Amino acid sequence: MIATATGCWAALHASGEVVWFISQGSLMSSLNIVAKGENLIYVCGIIAAAALAMQVAISQVRHKIRYFRQMHRFFAVVLLLVAAAHWWPFTFFLIPATGVHATSVAIKQFVAQQELPHPATGHTGKALSCATLAATGAIALVWKFRQSYMMSNGAGMWLPFLFPPTALLAGFGAAFGVSFAVIRHGGYQLLPTSPVL
Repeated sequence: MIATATGCWAALHASGEVVWFISQGSLMSSLNIVAKGENLIYVCGIIAAAALAMQVAISQVRHKIRYFRQMHRFFAVVLLLVAAAHWWPFTFFLIPATGVHATSVAIKQFVAQQELPHPATGHTGKALSCATLAATGAIALVWKFRQSYMMSNGAGMWLPFLFPPTALLAGFGAAFGVSFAVIRHGGYQLLPTSPVL
């Protein structure tokens, strides 16, 4: 349901763009990234639309695909990184999701490494908070470099499209490192599987 709805909204957006370019007679020229570097925004949009179409298609037959989770994860990463390059404010909307995902991965990594039960619930909350702050800081740092580059005299129009995905990856790396450290420092506890009488 969510995948289908998302796909419908994306299709509406993409078809609206195509109709507008056709009406202006600039459909093919809008994809010329050699002559105009900022046209990468449209190329990234096409790639994001293709990745989303794959996600929607996979979601419709998920019960029949053996490696659904791996495929879904791969196309989700591609989609989010390319979508951030396509529309850079999306990077900031993804900060909370980056913190949550990094904390989830850190918990799984910690439990797998230590062969222990669940981490302490109190430290999981701290890890999530710290991860979100770390992601925010890392993304802000990359954005500072982006600002310096964009204000320089020789700034081109290709490199700016690399900053949003780089910021997200840096944010995830920082969030993972911080959340893993918090969880490791906090230790673990065995969560009860049955109610205490």
